Amino acid sequence: MAHLDRKQLIVLLKRLEGPAEKDVLDAAREIAERRAAAGVSWDDLLVASKPDGASAAADPDAGAGDALTPEETAEARSEIAALLALDKISEATAGEIGDLRGDLDAGRFGKGDLRYVRALRARLS
Repeated sequence: MAHLDRKQLIVLLKRLEGPAEKDVLDAAREIAERRAAAGVSWDDLLVASKPDGASAAADPDAGAGDALTPEETAEARSEIAALLALDKISEATAGEIGDLRGDLDAGRFGKGDLRYVRALRARLS
């Protein structure tokens, strides 16, 4: 299974706003191919939007509610360590995971990041 690099995906998504229809179509096809090669569904790839009228305060994963509990922080550290111990991850993926560990250490790691790390480990284990 191939890795779906978030930064590369964002670059491709930005190409969808381009003026040249051929470039837009090529980017869309490449996104679809990379998603399929990574074995990720569209549902897994995209975060569901909040229902109309829902406030950020009602969303436990938004704003201040995004902070991890001590148990979640410990789980994140464990998941990251387990991912970095895998032999089959690419250098780029290891770098991304290292960046996430840095975010965790700096207090910039939220519930969404924890969900991502859990899903990544489930796919790679």
